[in-house]
Amino acid sequence: MTLEDYLPQIQLLTLQNYNNTIIAYAAYVRFGKKAIADYCREKIGKEVRVIVKDDDPINEDGSISQNRSKPSRSRTVILEVISE
Repeated sequence: MTLEDYLPQIQLLTLQNYNNTIIAYAAYVRFGKKAIADYCREKIGKEVRVIVKDDDPINEDGSISQNRSKPSRSRTVILEVISE
């Protein structure tokens, strides 16, 4: 898969129009922060910050799990426009 597969045109439009979007963590692992930011700058003409956050594990009842096993935790990658 290419970076274009992870960030299709519709997602770039979301980033451009709403100043943020999320992408797959796999894209971050495969291409890295700099490549993603450079790609976004090239495609939409704006500087983009790449933020990686650990997701809070949620129990079936909706409460946040206290079991904080790092290897099994999922992550969210947020792209945020920081300049025009």
